[in-house]
Amino acid sequence: MLEVSWSDANKSKFEAEIQIRAVDRKGIINDITHVVAIDKVSLNGINARKGKDSIVSVNLLVEVNNIDELTLLMKKIKSIPGVEDIYRVVN
Repeated sequence: MLEVSWSDANKSKFEAEIQIRAVDRKGIINDITHVVAIDKVSLNGINARKGKDSIVSVNLLVEVNNIDELTLLMKKIKSIPGVEDIYRVVN
């Protein structure tokens, strides 16, 4: 018999895009990316733009291990002061 073990490197991850709507204020992007970094989630892309109504729309492309990790990340981002809405973008 041959003993086999799998490393964590073989675990598959998936990319997910999330969109965040928040009140524009100094540091809002920093607060959002700080939560991503603290959770040790890979940030593969970011796009932010401010609308005329002082609402900023932020799209993040993140790499997570599973849906539970994504859900937890989204809950943490939603708890940031000024974040009004967050949802997963499904193409």
